[in-house]
Amino acid sequence: MKRFICCLLLLFCTVPVFLYATPIQKTDLKTVNDSVFVTGDCIRLSAGDNAAMQTTATFLVRHPELFFCVTVYHEQKSKDTLLFAARMKTAQAIYDTLVSKGVPFYRLSWNVSRVSVQKAAAPPVLELIRVTRTMHDSVYNPGDCIPFNGIMDNEGTRTRPEAKDTLEALLHFVKTHPGLTFEIAGHTDSRGSDKFNEKLSLSRAGVIRDYLLQHGVYAPSVTAKGYGEKQLLLPDHVINAAKTKQETERMHQQNRRTEIRILTNTGRH
Repeated sequence: MKRFICCLLLLFCTVPVFLYATPIQKTDLKTVNDSVFVTGDCIRLSAGDNAAMQTTATFLVRHPELFFCVTVYHEQKSKDTLLFAARMKTAQAIYDTLVSKGVPFYRLSWNVSRVSVQKAAAPPVLELIRVTRTMHDSVYNPGDCIPFNGIMDNEGTRTRPEAKDTLEALLHFVKTHPGLTFEIAGHTDSRGSDKFNEKLSLSRAGVIRDYLLQHGVYAPSVTAKGYGEKQLLLPDHVINAAKTKQETERMHQQNRRTEIRILTNTGRH
């Protein structure tokens, strides 16, 4: 009995130690001087500092594989519509500034994120939403994407005859990277119904997966998924701000894409 009581006392005495010894969660904040970035990383912005914005723009131009969202925070429970509108205006102004300094418009979007009261006071950030790779890169992380434009017919689910070389290159890449598992991800623009776009994007992704399987790719290493309009590179509020119809169509075209996404990497690639 004494031993049991001693064990209970020891347990209650050590619990506070474990509670207070819990490490602080690591933040995702990065700087433009870092060399490695993964999806979800954030870079703090100094919107009122022109020199700092120019440095950020130069960084973005030098890293064409990185796609960011200008994110401004707003208190989740706040009902102040004027303040929310002001946050939206701030996010768009930062986006416009970076584009005016040479950053391609299709690699940026902007958004206001509703967060806790504590985080709402944080400054605007660039949030990394996508990392693109090529078949010639040497490092691949889960979440990285390899885009393949022009494979599918714009009006349907057939592959274009001129895309044969691209498909053969994709087949070679998949076969020579046995340590990777892949997802063929289909995306559409925001025009059309959600249900239609999801079905269309899945069908297009399935066509490419079928091609790979027919040519000897191990089936469990490749999946197909249609995202429809759920993962737009450029959201509607950015597209609607375009000044010309030509620019609007270019933005929709950026959203209509097929890409191979790295799911896992158990090898050295």
